[in-house]
Amino acid sequence: MKKICFLIDTPILKSYRSYYALDALAENGIDYILVDTSPLINKMAHLNVKKDLIDYNRENVYLCKNWKELGKVLSQLGQGAVAIDSGSYELGHLRVYRYLKKYRIPYGYMILNSCYETAAQLVDTKTKIKNFIKTINPKKILNSIFVRLPRKWSGIDPASFVISNAATEIDGFKKRFYCNSVTKFLIVHSNAYEEALEHRTDKRLINEKYCVWIDSYVPYHPDLSQIPGANIDDESYYRALRSFFHWIEEHYDLKVVVAAHPRSDYTKHNEAYEGFQIYKLHTCELVRNAEFVLSAASASFLYAITYNKPILFIYQKALFEGLKCHIDFINVLANELGTRPLYIDGEEISKEKIDRLLVIHKDKYKKIAEKYVKNGFNGKIEGKSYKKQIADFLRNI
Repeated sequence: MKKICFLIDTPILKSYRSYYALDALAENGIDYILVDTSPLINKMAHLNVKKDLIDYNRENVYLCKNWKELGKVLSQLGQGAVAIDSGSYELGHLRVYRYLKKYRIPYGYMILNSCYETAAQLVDTKTKIKNFIKTINPKKILNSIFVRLPRKWSGIDPASFVISNAATEIDGFKKRFYCNSVTKFLIVHSNAYEEALEHRTDKRLINEKYCVWIDSYVPYHPDLSQIPGANIDDESYYRALRSFFHWIEEHYDLKVVVAAHPRSDYTKHNEAYEGFQIYKLHTCELVRNAEFVLSAASASFLYAITYNKPILFIYQKALFEGLKCHIDFINVLANELGTRPLYIDGEEISKEKIDRLLVIHKDKYKKIAEKYVKNGFNGKIEGKSYKKQIADFLRNI
């Protein structure tokens, strides 16, 4: 293998260095480039995500503002190159896959925090149909038709590999992507567990007792524009959170802190969490020492599973009315953990009720941990990094 080309459909964050094991690739003599395709595929993200980005002036980082530029980058990779696509098999990515076939570049996927694929499959068919009808538009109809057509009609090559943290997702990946009998699968532990390994000797960030809210940046998330019908009242959304956080602080005698979403920029929205400390790119460490975790529809709930922390899933009226699909995911995840979400501005709240919802069901946690965190997880943060394992696998593609 001569070089790895990461095709990333969002602006490239500094945190991606760890997620994609870039340091390990360099240490193992594997060259790579990072290609930002967001101007072509995810324009809202391209326009709005400006903070905590990798240095775009580096010689191995490319921003492709048109398809011609992407074609030029791919054409110069040469024989033996491999591409890793951050997207999925859908109409918006079809042109990317056709370029990869044109230049004979095998490609695959690296999904190291998988958990929502199963959740999506567990949502009942009636709910799926209702959500589809509610959010229907021409683009969604075309993509729905495209993904249901025989894959071989697309005129592209099947994926050469999929790297994931969840063996239970393989059948789902075969449906979600274009895979065939030659597609290779590598199962490693989750990115949450990898970060836990990296931070196991770190000191506490906060000395006093606290709980942590795993922020999703939902009202301002750049990907929200890609979800037909999504419309969240930001003022109502954050007002409900602030009110609930104050209630938690009063009744649990601890502080609430915010683990900001990696793509968030709260300097633009400093009133959102007014009165509460915001930490960015420190979710793992914050969860590790928290008394309990507050979460909604975020794959970062895997940190809580990794550290065996109580989780309280929450939602509010603004989310219920503006992004119903998130409620479906929250319900599924809460159910798998033997609990239910709390409607923070739509039901009566009491400490007794929340205490019951925070109970850890050990058998449920163990099942989720073994499916999504690490195969055979024993509750201890130990073992080797997945970085060399991934590097060796990619070298042999």
